[in-house]
Amino acid sequence: MACYLAQNGELELRSVIRKLWHQRKSVWLPAIDENKERLLQFCEYTPSTKLVNNRFGIPQPDTNQNISIEPKHLDVVLVPLVAFDKDLNRLGMGGGYYDTTFRFIKQDKFAETKLLGMAYDFQEVEQVPVEKWDMPLDDIIVVPTDSSR
Repeated sequence: MACYLAQNGELELRSVIRKLWHQRKSVWLPAIDENKERLLQFCEYTPSTKLVNNRFGIPQPDTNQNISIEPKHLDVVLVPLVAFDKDLNRLGMGGGYYDTTFRFIKQDKFAETKLLGMAYDFQEVEQVPVEKWDMPLDDIIVVPTDSSR
């Protein structure tokens, strides 16, 4: 399962990651592939993984020192988002990294990788603008915000 380290108000996944480790599941984190434009690679993430900041200041595993996996071999990818709509469209931070990395899903009818958006309920909007290159999500896990927010 691929997760992410939350940034800028994204839904936090630390407890999910700890639970996966406790269940002895492999956890993979996205890392910007500096050799390929707008592509992510996914590196194994363990409690002892050392993180480095990428060019955007986001912590990620060092791609030169960690095992990586081809995105097509991931079963489930938990995807961060800024906004989503009822049609499972997502608005990200604007870099197109997830869309570019997972475009193989549209091209391969046998692709089994599932993209699950991770969101707070307040991130739902009426309609997200959609472009032909945008990857729709398979589902969205929505967490209600507490009333004190």
